[in-house]
Amino acid sequence: MVELQAATPSRVERFSLLDGLRFAAALAVVAYHYLAFPEPGLGAPVSSVGPEVFRFAKYGAFGVDLFFVISGFVILMSGLGRSAGAFVASRISRLYPAYWLGVLSTAVVVAVAAPGHPVDLRQVLVNLTMLHPAFGVGDVDPVYWTLWIELHFYVIVGVLLLFKPAPSVLLAFALAWPVVAALAQLTGSDLLATTLIAPHAPLFAAGMAVFCIYRYGSNSIAWLVLAFDTAFAVAASTPNIGASIARNTDSSMSSTAETVMGLACVGVVVLVTLTPLSRVSGRWLTTLGALTYPLYLLHQNIGVLMIHAMEPVEGRWAATGVTTVLLCGVAYVVSRYVERPVGRALRRRLEGDLGALAGATRRRSRRAA
Repeated sequence: MVELQAATPSRVERFSLLDGLRFAAALAVVAYHYLAFPEPGLGAPVSSVGPEVFRFAKYGAFGVDLFFVISGFVILMSGLGRSAGAFVASRISRLYPAYWLGVLSTAVVVAVAAPGHPVDLRQVLVNLTMLHPAFGVGDVDPVYWTLWIELHFYVIVGVLLLFKPAPSVLLAFALAWPVVAALAQLTGSDLLATTLIAPHAPLFAAGMAVFCIYRYGSNSIAWLVLAFDTAFAVAASTPNIGASIARNTDSSMSSTAETVMGLACVGVVVLVTLTPLSRVSGRWLTTLGALTYPLYLLHQNIGVLMIHAMEPVEGRWAATGVTTVLLCGVAYVVSRYVERPVGRALRRRLEGDLGALAGATRRRSRRAA
């Protein structure tokens, strides 16, 4: 493979439109859960009370695939050039503060507002680790399944970055990873397929390929890798979302629609990072991006209970709109007063402790030698 040379980025590594895209993906998932997913607590499904709304809202499930493509770009961008300790500290401090609050808040709200809901103390405590799927413990909120996938990706990237990969190695990895993962799945190697997140690998890999083009420059090899990953995602990843929509909403989706949505998930990331749109700036877009994670964490179980409580008075549509706006406000509070201060403090502490641990390990190794 052609050896690519690292280029000095010509743009500031803050993509305002990418932040806005993250928020749009979160709103799409919110719309899917409120306006397409047949939540038991919401009575008649939207497919019967508002079929025209349902027809569009069901596509919001593809917001998850868009999240994965964005993660492929952003996590590689944030990890390159950092030590292993700094990368681990940044990911833990980014994921856990809002997540801990989300788990506890959801558990309390569900216990008070829906006491028949099967959430127990053991489930809550194990959920706080974010590793609960490994122990066969159910999610306190159904949206947590994607965090388990993201954790796998962080580990994969962390291991990759330990080797300080050259640009060509990053591209080779983005090309080979989905293939190896798919082969593991096809051959029944369940542990390897799960570790390599086989159904979603092409989406993350496509985001990584987009980042390589941004960071190291446009060339035929990088674009071919991106084209391969995108085609692989359309063939192997997006059909999973289509099948999930059909399973959950009893509404079939054509392969053409799945293909268009898969191409769009990659295409919009390319547009906001590799075209003049990457230079668009706006603090309001950055603010919206900051709402994404807490809104995603809090919206499903809590939001459904809020809509259920308001619907007899406000009606379904008004209750849905008010709930979405209120949860966006809560997400802003969580972002500003939990994620930022707690995340910064946790990151400094972890970086210091991990640095001290690494230093002690090196000193012990020198003495042993």
